[in-house]
Amino acid sequence: MSVEIIRIRDLENPVFTEQEKAANAYAEANPVELTVEAVLAAAMQETGLSDFGEDGFRDRLKLILSEVDDDPDSTAYGRQDWFKKYVGVAATRLQVREIMKRHPEIHDEVIRRPIIICGLPRSGTTHLVNIIGTDTRFRTMPMWESRQPVPDNMQRPLPPAQDDRRQYNLQRRLASELGVLPLRALMHPIDPLHIEEDCFLGDSSFYGFGPECNLRVVRWRQFYENTEIDTYYAYIRDALKILQWLRPGERWLLKNVQNVEHLAAVYRTYPDATIVTTHRDPVAVIQSFATMYMYRSRMYYKTLKRRVYLDHYAHMIERMLRRNVEQLHLAPPEQRVDVFFDRFMADQMGTVEAIYVTAGMELIPAERTNIAKYIADHSHPTGPAVKYDLEEDFGITADEIRARFRFYFEALPVKVEVR
Repeated sequence: MSVEIIRIRDLENPVFTEQEKAANAYAEANPVELTVEAVLAAAMQETGLSDFGEDGFRDRLKLILSEVDDDPDSTAYGRQDWFKKYVGVAATRLQVREIMKRHPEIHDEVIRRPIIICGLPRSGTTHLVNIIGTDTRFRTMPMWESRQPVPDNMQRPLPPAQDDRRQYNLQRRLASELGVLPLRALMHPIDPLHIEEDCFLGDSSFYGFGPECNLRVVRWRQFYENTEIDTYYAYIRDALKILQWLRPGERWLLKNVQNVEHLAAVYRTYPDATIVTTHRDPVAVIQSFATMYMYRSRMYYKTLKRRVYLDHYAHMIERMLRRNVEQLHLAPPEQRVDVFFDRFMADQMGTVEAIYVTAGMELIPAERTNIAKYIADHSHPTGPAVKYDLEEDFGITADEIRARFRFYFEALPVKVEVR
């Protein structure tokens, strides 16, 4: 069956849909105050809570918000969306703090021998984690749980997952978001039931590289690149303890793109973890990542320059890979699996088997059947797909970008994809 190919030809000069125009008009008519005080006040009103914990996060939040607030190119929609995002993040921080105070026994939970998948954005991590996640023995974190890890009712037992109101709330919110940017889901599938990255648990620590993915954030990038990140991972580990206390599981299966450049911190946080790192031609990663976020940015910035986006993400990916190569030797060989994208696509079951061996888990027949079915069901693309064209969309050749990644190809047997 042939797949409909979609080219986004208005990246630099967007042609807005009627729904996008309406969203912009609504935001312009309902401006927000993008300050720490306004965000935290809204979060307190939403939750009825007021204890945020240590005050140091306020400076980090101020830096994030000011990157948008000080930029005259920011749209009213972008300001409104960023306000709503950080109200939600701050609300999560309040709820995390509250449940830990009510139930100090959560601190006694232990995250044992997790399997942690990391890799560049667009390098196969989502597909790999969803394959392994079909094994019912794993404790995984669906998107709806990552967005609100603490339920409004903080007591156990929880209702069955399908009856959890957090799932319904996210479905409703995503429907609204995807109506504004309909092609976004074609570049990165969005499903409340799919396994999500644990970086969203770390958002309410107000560390992490999330702002760098979404915004023009020069000051935040400088801060992030020069900040010790162990506190971020400790915060995520505490959030995982909450999830485990609320809904226990046999063994965690986690994913976080940010781990690529922080292997040392990951091992310090989870010394018994099995780390699975995906590797792919960074040119393929950059062209899809830059396209996706430049498309998304039509709602966030008044002017869009294609080389600004390309340079931004090329810098980010280069930094992540340089740090990754520098830290690979820290991974104990018996706890490390390197997954190369071309080999993974050619032998998905073989890749999974190698991970299970390293993790010391038996791939029992029933779970092998589940995994094989998932692979078969997702072997061929269905529905429309976005085609990326680096030279036409960004005015640069693959070889020009690849030259800055020579160190990566020399360190690892990564196959060149984009010519």
